[in-house]
Amino acid sequence: MSNGVYLAIIGNNVSGILASTIFKVRLELEGQENVRIVFIDNGSTDDSSSVALRSGAEVKKYSKVQDLDVLMGKALGDAIGSDRDVNIFLDLSGENDADDAISLVRAAIIQGPNFAGGWINPRNENGKIGCLALDRKNLGIMNVSKTDLDAFIERMLSSNDYRKNMYKEIVKKRSKMKDRGRQGFNPHTIMRNLRRNHPMKFYGGLGLISILGAMATGFYTVDYFYKNQNLYYPTAFGAALLIMIGGFMLVAGLMLNAMNVVEERVRAMKKWESASEDFRW
Repeated sequence: MSNGVYLAIIGNNVSGILASTIFKVRLELEGQENVRIVFIDNGSTDDSSSVALRSGAEVKKYSKVQDLDVLMGKALGDAIGSDRDVNIFLDLSGENDADDAISLVRAAIIQGPNFAGGWINPRNENGKIGCLALDRKNLGIMNVSKTDLDAFIERMLSSNDYRKNMYKEIVKKRSKMKDRGRQGFNPHTIMRNLRRNHPMKFYGGLGLISILGAMATGFYTVDYFYKNQNLYYPTAFGAALLIMIGGFMLVAGLMLNAMNVVEERVRAMKKWESASEDFRW
């Protein structure tokens, strides 16, 4: 990997999510050398700065709320001064989270010299930055200067196209939420979504029910045997069958859940590659 990671987390009154965000990123980067995490407190009135300090991050606090372009300029200058190649800027006001920062760090690790940068859009209308990643070592090879970076960030924060795209993403997200709300009371839809998106819970639950049924049937079979000194074959066969069905359901749930995880990672990789290909100065 490049020479270290610099992560700037920008937020205002985010004490409720800040500690988990920092710890999650630290856990992902465990074993990586030269990692620096800085929380840029944009005029918080809660204890966000204290939470960041207790979580092991450095803090740069502003007493009043600053424009994001000002914060990004200062954060970029601080990142350049830190002499770490991979720079991540995470804006919590747009509901972006640690997973976004982690995905871009992984993209930098996997793509190596082919990674110049990546960007994940904000998830609500309050955010402007989202999550931005730059590999300054590779950008230096491409002769991209700090002036170029400043100009790019300024365009990114003021771009009408960007705002239109963000608005489309918000409308799309809200439409999906409305559709889910309309389908919320449909038992068939609930079961179908559970089976498709949470196979471990769906098949695992069925498997557990089968095993409980097998236990009840087995107890009855044993009780019948002690009372009559004779094996009642229908319940014995039923118990064995339920155990096999339950085991099959549990294994199927594990396998389908693993397949879902692999599919999500493949999609994430495609998203990273697309982000890097679309990243232009």
